[in-house]
Amino acid sequence: MNKIKMEACCGSVRDVIIADQLGFDQIELNSGLEIDGMTPSVGTLVMAKKLTDMPIYPMVRARPQGFNYIEEEFQAMLYDAKNLIKHGADGIVFGFLNADASINVERTKEMVDVIGDKDVIFHRALDFTKDLEASLKQLIDLKVDRVLTSGGQKDILDNLDLLKYLQDNYGDQIEIIVGGGIRPHNVKEVLTKTGIKQVHFSGRERIFDESTYVMGLSENKDDYSYDGVSEEKLKEIMNQVLKVGE
Repeated sequence: MNKIKMEACCGSVRDVIIADQLGFDQIELNSGLEIDGMTPSVGTLVMAKKLTDMPIYPMVRARPQGFNYIEEEFQAMLYDAKNLIKHGADGIVFGFLNADASINVERTKEMVDVIGDKDVIFHRALDFTKDLEASLKQLIDLKVDRVLTSGGQKDILDNLDLLKYLQDNYGDQIEIIVGGGIRPHNVKEVLTKTGIKQVHFSGRERIFDESTYVMGLSENKDDYSYDGVSEEKLKEIMNQVLKVGE
């Protein structure tokens, strides 16, 4: 069986260091994992590029929740993408939908043009569309290189038949990377039953920063913590991935 490519979802330079030491293949870089990721700073990208030789794909996202942006947010995202590519991004991760959760074709075209010869990755906004197969065909026509998907909005284990169907029928036209709900107990089953050769996960944990806790404004330590990758959780998932095909 061909090697499974592993992508770490990283929200900081700290996370990149851990992923590099563990031997991941590539990184999706963002900020604010606790809100499912936002556009990372150029400084974070530049430092990450200094720390690893892995391909790094920043996610461009203007705000939490939703993928139907006002025009000014969209223009800001195009600018961010241009700036990140200028400073060494190997590709850009993004997703644009209309109000009815269909693919926003025009905006996707514009972003594809901005990304140029770098990798074009459409994120899990795809999972919110009403017809995953039809949406995937649109993205293929739009020259998207790769999509991140869990096969829809259900639990990933409920979507294995659809994921296998998409991989079997479209995997030679667009790269499919499975992600969303990947855990140590299910990753081997997901990869084995779908035949997908790329997997995306973060293995998050809450990281406490005592420098703000001393102010004593709250007794809840979660108020002074943030999400980052857990080295232990990443190792657990990686060990299961390495067993695929045994």
